Amino acid sequence: MEIKNNILRSHLQNVYWIGGTACAGKTTASKTIAEKYNYYHYDADTMFEEYRKLASEKDQPALSREFSSLNDYFERPIDEYIDYLEQMNREAFEMMIIDLVKLSIDKKVVVEGHYPPELMFDLAEKHRIAFLYAEEDIIRRDYFNRPDKLSMLKSIREASKSEDLVNHVLDVVVKNAEYQVKAGKACDFKFIKRDSNSTVENTLRILEEHFKLRE
Repeated sequence: MEIKNNILRSHLQNVYWIGGTACAGKTTASKTIAEKYNYYHYDADTMFEEYRKLASEKDQPALSREFSSLNDYFERPIDEYIDYLEQMNREAFEMMIIDLVKLSIDKKVVVEGHYPPELMFDLAEKHRIAFLYAEEDIIRRDYFNRPDKLSMLKSIREASKSEDLVNHVLDVVVKNAEYQVKAGKACDFKFIKRDSNSTVENTLRILEEHFKLRE
C-alpha cells in the first residue's frame, strides 16, 4: 500500500521543517524555536536506532546492513559512503513521517534532520521549510567537536591510528553537504548560510520570519 503525498501533506500542517548540512545550527535553532513556542522538537538523527529496530533487510537494506568492522564502515570510497547515507535517510524518512503524523495531531512540531530535500518539498508549503548550511571550513573545524560526535571520533581512532581516516570521514561529510545544498537549491528552499559572521540570534530571526511565527 502506498499513501499519496497529498494525503500525508494534509496531516502534516503542524510541522515546520529544518533541514540542511552538518554544523549549520539545525539543533540550536530547532530546540530554541520549540522551547519558545512550546512546540515538540523532533531530532531525526537521534531516532536512527529506533528506525533500525523497525527495519527489515528486504524493505530497508541500508538501515539493516551490518558491517564486518569499523574499518569496513569508515574506509569506504566517498561516493559509496554518501550513497549509503542517502539510502539510509530515504528509508528512515517513511518512519519519520509516521512519527510526525502522530505527534502533530494536537501540537505543532519542529523537526530537524538530513532528509532528502525533494521529499520535504512534496509534503509541506515552502514557508514551512528552511535549509541551513555551513561553509566547508566550519564543518571541518566543528564536526567532531560536538558532544554527539565524540563517540564516532573515538570509533574512528580505534579503527586507525592515523589521522587520515578522520580526514577521510570529514571529506565525506563535506562532499555530502555539497550534494545536499545542490539538491536543496534545486527545490528553491529558503537557505540560511552559516559563516564566520553568523549569529544564532540572526538565524532565529530569519527562521521566525520565514515560518511566519512573528506577529
